[in-house]
Amino acid sequence: MVSAYGVIQCVALLLSLGSSCWLVSTCSPVSKHLSSRQLWHLGTADLGLSLVQLFGEVPVLIFGIKPNGKGYPETMRSIVHFCLFALLLAETQIVAGVTVSSLRKQHAARLMAKVLPFTWAVAAACLVAEIFLPCHGILQTTIVMPSGEVTGNSLFVGVFMTACFSVTIVLHVLAIVNFVRTPSPDVVVRRSYMRACIYVLNFAVTVLPTWFEYIGVLAVGGVFDSYDHFCGVFRATCLYSNGWVNALTYFLQIPRLSLGPDVYGVVDSQSLSVGFGAVSVSTVSQFPTVMESAASLGL
Repeated sequence: MVSAYGVIQCVALLLSLGSSCWLVSTCSPVSKHLSSRQLWHLGTADLGLSLVQLFGEVPVLIFGIKPNGKGYPETMRSIVHFCLFALLLAETQIVAGVTVSSLRKQHAARLMAKVLPFTWAVAAACLVAEIFLPCHGILQTTIVMPSGEVTGNSLFVGVFMTACFSVTIVLHVLAIVNFVRTPSPDVVVRRSYMRACIYVLNFAVTVLPTWFEYIGVLAVGGVFDSYDHFCGVFRATCLYSNGWVNALTYFLQIPRLSLGPDVYGVVDSQSLSVGFGAVSVSTVSQFPTVMESAASLGL
């Protein structure tokens, strides 16, 4: 019998899958805008997370097919954690880009554009560290519920989530302080403040329930972790909704995304420009004015 709860979770996954595909197709990893490069990596991480959850969970959620094979649960959970690491790093870099824009640090912006591809290497290194972590690694904490759901605590990922969230909040505060100190137009300060509030809200809605599980506040194996229980469905649906919530958030915050696919171009020392919206900061131009900064943030 098909579970209604399973259908709800699958709908959330399909929405995230479609939204992530849109974000990846709209942005470009070689864009002249730093924000587009960052959003492409964010969309790719969300896409990978949605795909592995879709193919790993649908057989359980809809058809009740339990995972078979030695190492299958650990493998699926490892891929999910790899995408989570990349996702958290990409979100942190996006906020760092806004902070760099508030500081008008042109060289820092160019450096961020160059190191973006290494996000995946850092995510892979974090995954390797978690796998071989004594006592709290994936091999020791992964369990399969009687329902077939693969779950388990993960102190390493919980701490990583906490660190990224804390750094992001600090960066948001720095950006707001810099915009106030400049001084910047009220609209810049207000939008920067709203970005910070929306980020906290997104984290609370989509990631916080999973964070509670990972750090051990919620005991795995209890009613909260069973998808047949409302709380378990709520937790899983929140995480599965991360992709479409992220895409919707940045679609509303960056009007340029609604104009269609990004402009592709060859990245070299002369043509490279990294920006934060409709206005780019060229490597051969002067720092933007306050009003240009407001426009470049899509404000």
